[in-house]
Amino acid sequence: MALVWTLVRREREEWMRVYAISCLAVGAHALIDMATEYGDGVAVLYPISDETMKFQWQPLGAVDLKRYPSRSLKVAMVLGNEVILVWLPAVLALAVAQWRRRQS
Repeated sequence: MALVWTLVRREREEWMRVYAISCLAVGAHALIDMATEYGDGVAVLYPISDETMKFQWQPLGAVDLKRYPSRSLKVAMVLGNEVILVWLPAVLALAVAQWRRRQS
């Protein structure tokens, strides 16, 4: 929606900012998917190669109900890892960006 809005308003600087942030989000999403236990990996170079890639260290797990009888414990562990490894850095980066914007 933000991209459509900036195109309608025809503000080039804002459009470029939204485009850059969207590209970063797509790239970060692929990296986060590569750090998960579920799936066969991510086809990062899809048009060129069908090979999928995963990181060796996969801290973001999937809820495997067969291995863990305590479903709520496993869900809490997975969500805790996601909050610490994904959301906390994103919030900190946003806070630093806002702080820098106010300083200038």
